[in-house]
Amino acid sequence: KLIKDNNLTKDDILKLDVSKKIISQDHVLEYIQNKNNSSDIIISNNNNNISNNINNNNNVNDNNSTEFKTKKKSINIDLISDSNIDYNYNQITKTKRITAKDYDYNVEILKDYEIESRERNVKSFVKYFNSRYETFKKMILMRPEMKNVVSLSRFNKSSNERNVAIIGMVKNIIISKNNNFLIEVEDKTGSMMVLVKQGSNIGEEKVLMDEVLGFVGGVSHNYFFAEKIIWADLPIINNMNKIKDPLSAVFISDIHLGSNKYLTSIEDKFIKWINSGENSSQNVKYLFISGDVVDGIGIYPSQENDLFETDIYKQYNMFEEFVEKIPEHIQIQICPGNHDAVRGAEPQPAFTSNLLPTIHAFKNVNLFNNPSTSKIHNIDEQEGLNVLMYHGYSFTRLIDALPHLRVHGIGQPQYVMKDVLMRRHLAPLVGATIVAPDQEDNLAIESKPDIFVSGDLHSHTAEVYKGVNIISASTFQGQTSFMDRVGHIANPGKVTLLELNTRKYKVFDFWNGKNP
Repeated sequence: KLIKDNNLTKDDILKLDVSKKIISQDHVLEYIQNKNNSSDIIISNNNNNISNNINNNNNVNDNNSTEFKTKKKSINIDLISDSNIDYNYNQITKTKRITAKDYDYNVEILKDYEIESRERNVKSFVKYFNSRYETFKKMILMRPEMKNVVSLSRFNKSSNERNVAIIGMVKNIIISKNNNFLIEVEDKTGSMMVLVKQGSNIGEEKVLMDEVLGFVGGVSHNYFFAEKIIWADLPIINNMNKIKDPLSAVFISDIHLGSNKYLTSIEDKFIKWINSGENSSQNVKYLFISGDVVDGIGIYPSQENDLFETDIYKQYNMFEEFVEKIPEHIQIQICPGNHDAVRGAEPQPAFTSNLLPTIHAFKNVNLFNNPSTSKIHNIDEQEGLNVLMYHGYSFTRLIDALPHLRVHGIGQPQYVMKDVLMRRHLAPLVGATIVAPDQEDNLAIESKPDIFVSGDLHSHTAEVYKGVNIISASTFQGQTSFMDRVGHIANPGKVTLLELNTRKYKVFDFWNGKNP
């Protein structure tokens, strides 16, 4: 391989040392350097006995590995330093350091939708909630507990049945003077009051308005007495999907360029690491950035006092410069967040060339809606992995509304992320975020993802829920006065790397310097 790559012949080898008919390491290196007499080839090695005219400033893997870098590619070649090799070039062996650069990529958008600029009215909301009901009815019917489902029109005042199930959208929640939960639900045929007795502990305190639920129990005196409450939830699996290739994905979020609390040191360390080809960065093939790439303008009162750059286009120009520092072989997926200059209502449209004129045309940049579902590395008979990316703006209000989430707070985002997966909806609490009522409920999680990544909370987690890697992707921004007001506590600089062939995490802390 050494001979072929440098256009050497057998005659060239014989010229090295005809009398001894052997080729030493020093002979090979010096001969190639003299023959090519070109700066296009740089030879580096850890051994001290290489000729002084050879540049050895490049990284090497071990004491017996030499790296040849050309303008187009880099290869590693084993050299035997302590013994000689016969001039037969077939005995010169090659070991190539396989990295992410050597693998093909594949990114497919699975859930895409056109976001129309049109008037929404009452009829739009009716269609939206009808879509939500039908979507969740299908998912709940797949649960094994829902064998004997009947419509609400079947029951009347004299009905008296046991072991039946119903599905309905929550219309009202009342806590009686006896601390019983009264949950009014409706389907397309009628409505009914579901009674959950005090102390049942079947999840009644988790029920939200306007979500679609299943109930198992019995009917008497025009009440449905619930014994179980059924959410759509994710199915339990035995094995997690994996790819065969030894590649990784990295997840970051909430960069907030333009903020005077932007932590430049985190960017510097991240960019240095991802370009280093070391400490697992050599296997990174995919990067996800889940929103709030800039701090924006006019997001909250007096925000201009927290900005070092008040021109929104210059903020996005800084983000483009950030992206340009990332190696070209890494596929970058980006969605907007609530600080970005797209519409605030969810689902949010992808960035356009108006905001990102340079990277919009990059082959390794994919601009997605928020939320979005994509499949990565569905290639060479590998099934690939589904990635659900959502900025997470609804999470704060959901945490505030539910006691079982509030006790953990914003600093432990794994609990709210597991909760939305259990409900199969990214904004199950109406009013938690501004929703654009479309023909379908595009915030429903209809198919199970392999990876669920979010941001917004400026915190970090990396856990697994029912076979799904859940990642809250930290931030590049420090603590601001606005975050103090809303109760967010920054946990910056955490970068999550997920090995796609093992589904195991590594977390790099570019703020406190604690790295694997």
